[in-house]
Amino acid sequence: MRWAVFWLVAGCSYKPGLTPSDGEQPTDTPSATDAPPDILPDAACSFSTQFDTCAFAPTISFDPPDQLYNTGTHVLSDLDGTNPVVLGADRQVDVMGKAGLINVLLVTQFNLGNGRKFRVVGPKPFGIVSTGTILIDGVLDGSSERSPATAPGVNFDGPGSLPAASCGTATPDDPGDHLGGAAGGGGGAFQGAGGFGQNSDEDNGGATGAIGGVAVALPNGPRGGCPGGAGGSNTGQGAALSEGGRGGGAIYLVAAGMIEVKAMGKITAGGAGGAGGNSVDGGGAGGGSGGMILLEAGAIKIGGLLAANGGGGGGGASGSKGGNGGNANLSDTMAAIGGSGFTPGGPGETGSVGSTLKGTDNDNARPNGGGGGGGGGAGVISFKSTAAAMIAGGAKFSPPHVMLPN
Repeated sequence: MRWAVFWLVAGCSYKPGLTPSDGEQPTDTPSATDAPPDILPDAACSFSTQFDTCAFAPTISFDPPDQLYNTGTHVLSDLDGTNPVVLGADRQVDVMGKAGLINVLLVTQFNLGNGRKFRVVGPKPFGIVSTGTILIDGVLDGSSERSPATAPGVNFDGPGSLPAASCGTATPDDPGDHLGGAAGGGGGAFQGAGGFGQNSDEDNGGATGAIGGVAVALPNGPRGGCPGGAGGSNTGQGAALSEGGRGGGAIYLVAAGMIEVKAMGKITAGGAGGAGGNSVDGGGAGGGSGGMILLEAGAIKIGGLLAANGGGGGGGASGSKGGNGGNANLSDTMAAIGGSGFTPGGPGETGSVGSTLKGTDNDNARPNGGGGGGGGGAGVISFKSTAAAMIAGGAKFSPPHVMLPN
């Protein structure tokens, strides 16, 4: 396995009270417990640039089976929600990062074994603070997902996925209602812009597809992605607008030692697919943007996949409801578009993937039915290390990793 080496530097917080008010460094005075004068510097006790870890003293090593964790309720359960346990303040805590609150697990080590899945949901970004190492050989999943037709109502919102009200122009306005054929919603945005929704048919003048969400400046700390816009409704049918896909969640891993993502390991924060048109000739909704993955450690070694792709747009309806857009894939391949409910309703479009930051625009053809939704834009992947970051030749980043502002 070939490895590329990158030097990435992280800042530290130092123990308080060691520097006099005049800015001069104090002269070390030998004592029975001190190190020899002017040989050893005062040590840093924090290993995070987001918050001070000095107050944390975890005592538990965590080797989870297939489990689900909620950052709002602090409930840890099996993936199907059974066997719930509420984690106490010795296991998790809310801390203020540079972009807002983060709910973090406190561990001496975190080891997600091969073939295991640890899914995270909830209203706050998710973090792991380890005084030792973090090893990912399974799937750490902070993605949002729209439920399939076979299991309606079982949607997952990634940790810290933002509501439209917190996203401004990163979530487009919906195209509204239109008699005879409604337009598609635009995709949500983060690092990449959302794709435009598709126009509806020309009956009664047709309707113009919604613009895509506008990309935002990179934040300096973990935050979730933004939802896609709603799809329009055919007012003659009286149905509600179709719902935009939720943006991906935010995952922050920080370790005093090493973070390693092995060849079969995956960390994901993808956006959900937009819903298909709700009614006859209703417009499909836009896909959610990708979320955010941030790693910070003394050393980082990546051989697997980090993915924060956008979700696919929902399909416009014609004679029946349109198909839901695909959730962002756990890979660097595009999400499936939402199929038209009954030809010739307009399909949705794909979300961002790989080096394509922007969600895919629809071609704005005018089908005889509702327009499809635009794809969600790319999220953010970033990491910081005080030592060389080792990147294997088989490692994948979708989208490519970037440096965040301080």
